[in-house]
Amino acid sequence: MNRIVLIACFAVAFASASGNRVHLEFDSQISLPDGYSKGAAADADSIITLTFALKQRNTNLLEETFWAVSDPRNPRYGQFLTVSELTDMLAPPKAAVDDLVAWLRRHDVRDISLTLNRDFVVVKVSVATAEILLETKFFEVRHVDTGRRFIRAFTPYSLPAAIAPTIDFVGGVVRLPRADAIKRRMRVSARDSLVDPAVIKQVFNIPAGLAVTNPNNSQAVSQFLEQYYNPDDLLTFQTTYNVPVQKVSKVVGYNNADDIGMEANLDIQYIIAIAQKADTWFISSNGTDNGGQEPFLEWIVALSNTTDAPLVQSISYGDTESTISRAYADRVNTEFQKFGATGRSILFSSGDDGVGCSANCKRFEPNFPASSPYVTAVGGVVLQDATSKQMTGDVISSGGFSNYYSQPSYQSAAVSAYIAGGNLPPQKFWNATGRAIPDIASFSESVPIVYQGNAIPVGGTSCAAPVVSGIITLINDARLNAGKQPMGFLNLFLYQTLASTPDAFFDITTGSNDNGCCTPGFSARVGWDPITGVGAPNFPKLLKYALAAGEASAL
Repeated sequence: MNRIVLIACFAVAFASASGNRVHLEFDSQISLPDGYSKGAAADADSIITLTFALKQRNTNLLEETFWAVSDPRNPRYGQFLTVSELTDMLAPPKAAVDDLVAWLRRHDVRDISLTLNRDFVVVKVSVATAEILLETKFFEVRHVDTGRRFIRAFTPYSLPAAIAPTIDFVGGVVRLPRADAIKRRMRVSARDSLVDPAVIKQVFNIPAGLAVTNPNNSQAVSQFLEQYYNPDDLLTFQTTYNVPVQKVSKVVGYNNADDIGMEANLDIQYIIAIAQKADTWFISSNGTDNGGQEPFLEWIVALSNTTDAPLVQSISYGDTESTISRAYADRVNTEFQKFGATGRSILFSSGDDGVGCSANCKRFEPNFPASSPYVTAVGGVVLQDATSKQMTGDVISSGGFSNYYSQPSYQSAAVSAYIAGGNLPPQKFWNATGRAIPDIASFSESVPIVYQGNAIPVGGTSCAAPVVSGIITLINDARLNAGKQPMGFLNLFLYQTLASTPDAFFDITTGSNDNGCCTPGFSARVGWDPITGVGAPNFPKLLKYALAAGEASAL
C-alpha cells in the first residue's frame, strides 16, 4: 500500500503578522519528515505546479444527496447526478474564480488551467514567482535512500486576505511522499498454497466463466509514486492462470512499462482476472510535479477533468491519518462524496499496519483515506483451506477507529455489537466513537502475480482491494443488464445486508491485528470486526441482494 506524508495541521486559517495576508492550514515552522535531508534554496527558475483548491458551494446539499442516492432504503436510491448537475450545485462563485485568476495574472502567471468542475485552479510557475505568491521559501529536499529530489517549503504559506477565504488549501507546497513509500515494492509472501484467480473464484463462489457484457460498465486501478504496469507481464499472467487475454482499455497519465512496479502489476492483473472483459483503465499519477509531492491530489484533479470516469475505482494508497491536515482531509472527503453522488464506487485497501501504532506507543493509528466515511475500506484475510473455505484475519490487516471522523450511522449497530462483546484492547488506545474500518475483506497473502516475466507470490491488503473491486464490477454488470443503476457508494448496502442477510458474507472469526508495541490488537469474531469488516464476499448471495437493492420488497 503506497503512502504519502502530509504535514499535520489542525487549524484552517490564521491571520499573518502583516494583517493583509492569511495563513492556510498551519502557522508554524514545518519539520522535515524522517528519511529526508534538506538542501539549498531551490533554483529560482525551476518550474513547479501549484493547485488552488477553491471552496465549493452547497456542500451540505451534496452530503444530503450523497446519502440519499447511496441508501437502498431511500426513495432516491440510485438517482445519481450527472457531472454537469454536480458542477451546477457545487462550483465556486464565478467572482471567486475571477478574483483568483486576476491576482495570478497580476503576478504574470500565464499557465493557468481550471478543472471542468471549476473547483481547482492549477498553475505552473517559477519558484521565484511561487515564493512571491505565497510569501514562503522553497528548498531542495533529498530522499536519503534513493537520492530522489523534491522542492518544498518549510515556512507557513499565506494568501492575500481578499483571496484566502475562497481557498481550502494550496497543493504543491508542503506535502512529501512518506520516505518508505518511495523505495517500497510489494511484500513477497509465500505460504503453503497460492491464492490465484481460480482459487479466489472457487472460495468466493464466482462462476469460472463469468465475464462482463454491458458496454457501459467500467473499472479502474489508480497508481501513485511511479508505480507502472507491464503489458507483457499482464499477458503472461493471463496465459499462466487461464484468464482470457485482455488489454487495458485506456491509460490516463503516464505508464513506463520498462520501470515496473509490483503493486501496479498486481492491481491490473487481478481486477481484470475477476471482472473479465470489463472496460478497464489504468490511471497513473506519477507525481513528477515538484518532485512528486502530491500524486493523490493530482489523481483527484485528473478525475475532476473526466466526465466518464469508471464506475469502480480500486486504490492501494494512503497514510497515517494523524499526519494529514484536517483541512486537506475534509476537502478530499468532499471529492469522495462527489464520486458517490455520480454513482462511482471507491475502494481503498485498509493498509498493512495492523492496528497501527504511534511513535510513543500510546495510540492506535488508522490510515486515511481508508478511514474516510465516504469510501469502502478493504481489509485482509488468509486462506487456510480452499475446499472448506476456511479463512482467518490477517495480522497485517489495518483496522480500528478514526480519530478524525465520527462513526457513521450506517455501521453503528454492527460496531456496537462488536464492542459489546468485550475482550478489547485498552480503551486508551482507540476511539470507540470513530469511523470503524475496514468494511469488507479479501485475500492478502500468497497471491501470485507475474513480475518481470516471473510468477511471484505477494502479500498486503493491496491484494484485496482489486479483487473486491472486480466483484463490484460484476455486480454492476448484472444491475446494468437488468436496467438498474450501478451500486455507487457501497457501505450502506454492505451493512444493511449484514444485518438482514449475513449469508452474503463469509464471516471470519479468528485472527488479530497486533502491531509493534501497540498490543494486543483487535480480534476477529462473529459479525463485523476491525480486521475483516463484514467479512469476505459470498458472490452469489451478494449478487442476489444487490440486484434487489432499492426495490420496495427489499426495504
